[in-house]
Amino acid sequence: MILLWVLFLFFLACFIAALYIGYSFYKRVRQTTKTFREQMGQQQKRQQGQTYGDREGVVDQREPRKANQKIIPKNEGEYVDFEEEK
Repeated sequence: MILLWVLFLFFLACFIAALYIGYSFYKRVRQTTKTFREQMGQQQKRQQGQTYGDREGVVDQREPRKANQKIIPKNEGEYVDFEEEK
């Protein structure tokens, strides 16, 4: 009878130890995911801060005549008739 009681206490202690180890592992995983999530949120906020933000953009303040002016000369980049060399 005493042997059964000792075995019962041994298995109970092993079960409690397994629960404690499992809980510790679960707690560590939760803490790691929380830390990772917070760091990702901070990184996204930093990246958003580097962009233009809320409805900001580049406004062209040049005169319309200069803004529509061609940069490339007229004789450059145009199509030419193909002539085969012999």
